[in-house]
Amino acid sequence: MKTTKRLILLLILILCSLAVFAHKKQKNEDIKNTTESLVEKVGQLQLEFFNHSDKDLEKVFAKLNNDFSNAHLYITEIWHEYEIKVAQLKK
Repeated sequence: MKTTKRLILLLILILCSLAVFAHKKQKNEDIKNTTESLVEKVGQLQLEFFNHSDKDLEKVFAKLNNDFSNAHLYITEIWHEYEIKVAQLKK
């Protein structure tokens, strides 16, 4: 009887963990999509201001593009790590 209760509790714990990972995965995907969108928008702004040469503005856009690109890569990496963890829990 105790073994059955422990197995049920373990199963509940695993199901709860999967639910938490699924929720985190959605949030990570939202953040990843937002940073991707920011990279695209900064690129569009760079193109729009290309004909209005301003060295200070170019530096700002270059920094923003670099920072958002790095953030996007980092978030994508984290997102894939969560996918791996969820897949391992499902096994």
